[in-house]
Amino acid sequence: MASILNPRYLIGKHHSSSGVDWLVRKFFKINFNKWFYQLKSAKHFDELKLQQIVLYKIIEELPNHTAIYYNRAINRKIPVGKPSKPDFLLWKNDFTVWYVVEVELENHDVSHIDTQLGNFYHGDYSDVSGISEYVGQKVTGVDLDKFRNMIATIPHKVMLISDRIHPDWYKHFQKYECLFSTLQVYCDSDDNYIYRIGGEFPQDYFDFTYCNFDKSLRALKLDNGTFILNLGFQSGQSINIYYRHEFEDWEFQIIENDFYLFYQEPYLSMDLTAKNYKLVLNRKGQLHLIK
Repeated sequence: MASILNPRYLIGKHHSSSGVDWLVRKFFKINFNKWFYQLKSAKHFDELKLQQIVLYKIIEELPNHTAIYYNRAINRKIPVGKPSKPDFLLWKNDFTVWYVVEVELENHDVSHIDTQLGNFYHGDYSDVSGISEYVGQKVTGVDLDKFRNMIATIPHKVMLISDRIHPDWYKHFQKYECLFSTLQVYCDSDDNYIYRIGGEFPQDYFDFTYCNFDKSLRALKLDNGTFILNLGFQSGQSINIYYRHEFEDWEFQIIENDFYLFYQEPYLSMDLTAKNYKLVLNRKGQLHLIK
């Protein structure tokens, strides 16, 4: 089980009821984030450099996905507006999901980001042949028949990747059903680099279960409870689960043959407008909760 437990859980797993232990774990979590934020000033990147790093990390982190620079304008359908070019197209190699990706720095103007995301959300992707021909020129060996079918039949998702997602953006861009991901780059005085990926970054996963969130109970009800049992967890045990790549504490409970995960953090970070989630086990052995 140790492979899927977060170090923060391991610090206090023998004293989980201790208020001091809770405080210590919170202390380390808070200072961990502050430490990263202080390192941020060590190196600055422009948007082009951030795009290059994003592409590199997508290739490294998501071997079952393909990402390309996409230098074709996307026309907005409703209302008609000036075309925009996204930064990337990203799709899963089994052709079950695809994303239009925009990369922005945190200090960019909100109205500019809004225009871009709005154009991509309301974009016209009916030129399936043109999109596929462009992709075929960029990617060797892609199955263009399956790619065309994906574009024609599966709705796209809009993703914003930034060095920091401003808290107001979640509410402001919710109208575009946007996925928010962060990629932050840090270095020390010797130019040793650290990357921090966060937010709703896609997951390559081995197994999953669907679940429904009940905000009145602060709990997830799992469709397939054996998913958790097969990982070796028992009723009453604490589990670390990542949500938007931030780990949080849940408690697994079996109640009248139903399987629940109860939220243990003091402040509810869940998207209260969403009810249906997937709990996935990724290739790194981590549990992630995704919409």
